[in-house]
Amino acid sequence: MESVTLPRFLEPRLLSSHFHIEPGSVVVDYGAGQGAYIPHLARKVGHAGKVIACEVQRPLVDSLHRRARELGYENVEVIWCDVASQHGTKLPDATADFVVIINTLYQIEDLAAAVEEVYRTLRPHGIVYVVDWIDSFDGLGPAPDMVRTRDTTIDLFEANYFIYEREYPAGSYHYGVSFRKL
Repeated sequence: MESVTLPRFLEPRLLSSHFHIEPGSVVVDYGAGQGAYIPHLARKVGHAGKVIACEVQRPLVDSLHRRARELGYENVEVIWCDVASQHGTKLPDATADFVVIINTLYQIEDLAAAVEEVYRTLRPHGIVYVVDWIDSFDGLGPAPDMVRTRDTTIDLFEANYFIYEREYPAGSYHYGVSFRKL
């Protein structure tokens, strides 16, 4: 019998293994959504670190907060924020050692403003991990005009004082790239 390989969708445990996050770090998850990556990030930073889950959808903020407490993650702070506006995260300058932005870029209208806010909240030489859709995939992903390609993402971050570092596997439908703040 021949083995069939199915396309792989985002797998939080596997994907987060590509994030080289040290214990004791502060990680900001912009667009935390339902919180699929929170357990993995919280384990990576450990008790001495902190995960700040930022979400713009207010109903998800309460849900994320409850879930983090139910799972016993005392090192997770959940806040309402808007990464796409200047100081919309309400975080102090240079708060984070690492930022993750997963399945979020395609939802942001003003990408330049969002990248500026990421830059402001990231410490010097901090790292940003970005994962987003490769294509629309006939409606499985975002509308075709909302897809933020890998090359567009690289150009955007490089134009805003980030250095492209590397690409990493993110499943069959997504790309993964990382940047370092200058």
